[in-house]
Amino acid sequence: MLANAIAPAVIETPMKATTGPEALAHIISLIPMRRIGRPEEVAELIAWLTSDKISFSTSAVAAPPTDRAVAKPSR
Repeated sequence: MLANAIAPAVIETPMKATTGPEALAHIISLIPMRRIGRPEEVAELIAWLTSDKISFSTSAVAAPPTDRAVAKPSR
């Protein structure tokens, strides 16, 4: 049985268009690469996870970039 999950941060899609500029700037500041991801980058990850190149793995959770961009609650 194979089980893979992809949980990317902000990706350049129409859904991002509804995010206000201040919120988007904050989210980008939390991403280690300091930029929005591209759909083709996520597609490459999916292609790799479903390829024979990773035949030894039975599961993976990928969260590109490395850290999840999550706003921390204010105190």
